[in-house]
Amino acid sequence: MKRFAIIFFLLFSIFLVNAQNDIFFQIKGTVIDCKLHRSVSFAHIINETSGFATATDTHGLFTIIGKIDDILKISEVGFKSKFLLISENFKIEIQKICLLEDTIVLQEVTVLPFKSYSEFKNKLLSLKIEDNTYSIPGVTLKNPTTIHNLENENYIKSLGFALSSPISYFYYNFSKREKSIRKYHKLENDKWNQYAIVQKYNPKIVEKITGLKNNETIMFIAWCNLSKEYLLNATDYEIANKIKEKYKIYCYRINDK
Repeated sequence: MKRFAIIFFLLFSIFLVNAQNDIFFQIKGTVIDCKLHRSVSFAHIINETSGFATATDTHGLFTIIGKIDDILKISEVGFKSKFLLISENFKIEIQKICLLEDTIVLQEVTVLPFKSYSEFKNKLLSLKIEDNTYSIPGVTLKNPTTIHNLENENYIKSLGFALSSPISYFYYNFSKREKSIRKYHKLENDKWNQYAIVQKYNPKIVEKITGLKNNETIMFIAWCNLSKEYLLNATDYEIANKIKEKYKIYCYRINDK
């Protein structure tokens, strides 16, 4: 009977500890520059385990939701990223996180002219870039974050973001400066996306594949109505095959009339 009671007590204790570890709680902290000892504004705080994210305010302060054994990633341009494993201390202590300055030494380069965008792209893709990722010994990072969530309009307006960081929620939703920055980045992104599309899909390419000329080419392109998402993600080969398939259907409908 005593043995049974001991086993039951141990199992109950393990269950209780695991249950406590699964409870979310609010984590508060401040991010500072290790060298200058001043606050780091708008640093990114990302819970790599749950996906929650926020940013520090103008005083370097932040609040985020997490639970025991989650992993926090703290990053900002010009500083080395830092990873923290959430422990019991995070419940009762305001975390003071110090970021080290990240100095990048560039090698000497020679600038040469390129005959075309394709030649430039091929040269760029052939470059080998050193992988300077950070890790915690014995811990595997889940869902590595490459694009920061604050560029996602849906996330910025979500209830989860509002609860995890009310100050940042109001800043990113009501600041004219922040809205202007996001609008600028969107316009820049749209411009380069359009440039990439034109390189893969334009009247000359269509004419070469179909044999159409002038207005017929324009009418065919309008009839195809290929989406931007498809053109951005598809390869040159896939687009060429799509044009051939569409052209067969187009000819059949024209002749049928």
